[in-house]
Amino acid sequence: MAKRSKEILYNTIGNTVSLFFQWLIIIIIPRIADFSDAGIFAIAISICAITNMVATFSMYNYQITDQYRAYTEGEYGGFRIFTVLLSVLLGAAIVLFSGYTATQSLVIAGYFIYSTVMRYTLLQVATMQIMGRLDYYGKCMILEGITSFSSFTIPYYLTGDLVLSVFCMAIFGGGVYGFAILRGYKLITGHRYPITFLSKEKLIQLTIISFPLLLSAVCPIAITAFPKIILQHFSTDELVGIFSTLTAPTIIIPTLISGVFSPTILDYVELSRNGDNKGLSRKYFRMIGMISAFVLLCLFAGILFGRFAFELLYGSEISDYVYLFNIMIIGIGFYTIGFCGNIVLVTKNQRRESAVASVIATVISAAVLLVTIPSEGIWGATIGLLISYTIFAILVSGVVLLKPIKD
Repeated sequence: MAKRSKEILYNTIGNTVSLFFQWLIIIIIPRIADFSDAGIFAIAISICAITNMVATFSMYNYQITDQYRAYTEGEYGGFRIFTVLLSVLLGAAIVLFSGYTATQSLVIAGYFIYSTVMRYTLLQVATMQIMGRLDYYGKCMILEGITSFSSFTIPYYLTGDLVLSVFCMAIFGGGVYGFAILRGYKLITGHRYPITFLSKEKLIQLTIISFPLLLSAVCPIAITAFPKIILQHFSTDELVGIFSTLTAPTIIIPTLISGVFSPTILDYVELSRNGDNKGLSRKYFRMIGMISAFVLLCLFAGILFGRFAFELLYGSEISDYVYLFNIMIIGIGFYTIGFCGNIVLVTKNQRRESAVASVIATVISAAVLLVTIPSEGIWGATIGLLISYTIFAILVSGVVLLKPIKD
């Protein structure tokens, strides 16, 4: 229990610190320059959120659930090399054919390098979690947050060059974090992470396993990215920057919940292997209760202090839009339920069901946002996102609670 508490503590602190410094970057950009740069940075984050999923094929939770029974560490490593190369091709295609300006494309490319380092090292982090050492990962995330923030803000303050600053963050922030993870893995396991060249049969097997996992991970990320991408086409970079500024603080909810939830994944694995449907449902309901309580607390804080905080940080320019923040808090709560629910479905060996629920939610989301944003602008983006997250949570939770555990 003490070991689990230590994992939860450092994992939560590490992810929160990293997120906090990423949020500070979003805050600092419009204060040093303007909301246009903030909008470009937000688009880079949204695009890379999708390529990140391709870089891992969402195998992280499956790797933890498998615990190297079906596939070895080396085979997971070989598959990660394959998926990272696919993400590079996807990222290059987006940059070359999306119609973005040179500055936008370079910012996306720089952030892509940074995020790819973070995604590749999830291989080593998965082994750390299996061995009960998420506390080390949490400490690395603290280091990453501080280093990435410093390596971005110093050049940005001195030069105002967004492209240069993003590449500095990729090289120094991503590099220091990657080195710390690889070094920690070797200290914990006593060896370097093995990479095995995959046979055609193994590659096909892992692709078949991972494809529904990829869909179930890409879809909620796509739902999150849709409002910014669609809003940019129907408005301006400045309005996208304001929308992103309002949504940025809400990510603290899934981050903190994930810090507490991630170390319990192995508990869901055990319940699923024992065929304990009732026990798993009770644990899932407790998780929903925890998320709901935290969302209510954040909503209360938002109502009391939201306007004051945003006006203090950004001035009167954002005042007319602050009321949207509380709606976004409710929406991200539903997103968090769906996000955790998809992980539970992996432990239940219900990958296809997870993918189907996520795809349906994404299609509905796109339809809703294409109706609400052209007619209502940023208000339509907010309400459309709330509806989309709610549908996502309902569909995924319905499968978790109603579909029996597979053998």
